[in-house]
Amino acid sequence: MKAIKTFSFGAFLGLLLCLGCETIRNAEKAQEEIKPASLGVCTNEPKKVELKDFDLWDYVVFAVSNRPEIVSAELSLSNAVIDIKMVEGEWMPTVSTGADWSRGTYNNGSHFSGNQQNRPFSQNFSFDVLLYDFGRLDAKEQAARYTLMSAWHDYEEKRIAAFKEVSQAYFTLLECDALYEVAQTNKFNYEEHLREAKHLLEAGESIKLDVLKAQYDLSASELNLINASNDVVVASAAFIKSLGLQLDECSRESILPKSVNPLFNTNVVFSSTTAQVQDLLPFARTNAPSIKSLRAKLRASSSQVDYAISDLLPEITLSSTVSFTDPTWNWVWGVKAFQSLFMGYRKTLAVDQAVLRMKAAKYDVDKAEQTLSYNLGEAVSLRDNAKQSHVTATVQVEQALENLQTVVECFRIGTSDRTDFTDAANAYASAMGSWVKSFYAGQMAEVNLIHLLGTSPSSITPVKIKLDDEDDEKKEEENK
Repeated sequence: MKAIKTFSFGAFLGLLLCLGCETIRNAEKAQEEIKPASLGVCTNEPKKVELKDFDLWDYVVFAVSNRPEIVSAELSLSNAVIDIKMVEGEWMPTVSTGADWSRGTYNNGSHFSGNQQNRPFSQNFSFDVLLYDFGRLDAKEQAARYTLMSAWHDYEEKRIAAFKEVSQAYFTLLECDALYEVAQTNKFNYEEHLREAKHLLEAGESIKLDVLKAQYDLSASELNLINASNDVVVASAAFIKSLGLQLDECSRESILPKSVNPLFNTNVVFSSTTAQVQDLLPFARTNAPSIKSLRAKLRASSSQVDYAISDLLPEITLSSTVSFTDPTWNWVWGVKAFQSLFMGYRKTLAVDQAVLRMKAAKYDVDKAEQTLSYNLGEAVSLRDNAKQSHVTATVQVEQALENLQTVVECFRIGTSDRTDFTDAANAYASAMGSWVKSFYAGQMAEVNLIHLLGTSPSSITPVKIKLDDEDDEKKEEENK
């Protein structure tokens, strides 16, 4: 009998040592990986990244794989999956074992005798399984599954938001490159004007005031060029950040080198759409990941109401225990039912609280749909405005260039005022800037529409955004 006790106790200790060993090793490994980061000390050399010859889609794919918030959303997905498994585990039988040994004093009568008594060694093995809980775990599991669905839609929203940020940073950088070329062109015009003014002064056909005015205009154009250069630097940093990179890991030249002629080599990525809010809103309400996430949270809150209601009812459990003490291998089994009678109204208040959360989740959906409607209307308006502005700016550029050429000729023959050239040069630079800004505003408006419509980045194809009629697409192809 003593051998049996020793063997069973050793088996019990061995079981305790074996259970969870792999889980503990994985947890300790994860802790070791984050220790350098928790110390706030960087011990690794920054990686060098080169993304030359990438198009916009390649940049989006890179960002989706590297941005920290997307990795965090993936971890939230994994955590939601574990929550479901934990609920499913509550349906499985609970198997446990225990051992007890103690020693104490034995008092005879009312006085302390000092005698000691060994209490018997006890060890048992128990088995419990839930038979019926009136839908408590079903509701809990349903809520966990809807929470997983919400986490998945949040992950999709992070991806489409990364697409939007990368695309807008991409177009902003190209726009700044083009505006820098505009500033350079403006400076070149003033340099030519100053050269012409000095030549006419030497020939006695102009006065010194014309030269001083030309020098002042040239200085102002140089200041504008410096500001345009700073805008390019800031836009480069924003684009690098949108990719999930740091400034010591790459440079502008290694990520997106400046094109040869950014002023006229405009990058048409997305074709212009014509669909209106009334056509887009039903699709956006159904397809936007942010809306789908809130609807999943609403369904999860409804399941939590079911759980709170079922928690008012009892639960029935089958219980079985095997004891290894004398007499050996005693087996006890039976059915247990548990029902709390009074807990200070906590369970009924939990039902009321779950109902309030469900109502709040419903209002969150309504509010999000209202916001989506407004944002979609604003995006369509910006798209149409950018389209019309680009057409107008194209005409203005032609007129401003013609006017500038005329003023230059008039200045040479002495029939124009010294301020005429300044006005003409500024008008030409302003028209070119408006042309560049309206073009990239149209591209960024299309990006914003894609984000609001909830099109997944994995299905985004440059230049093909199917929002128009087939006839409109055919016309665009013919125009190209």
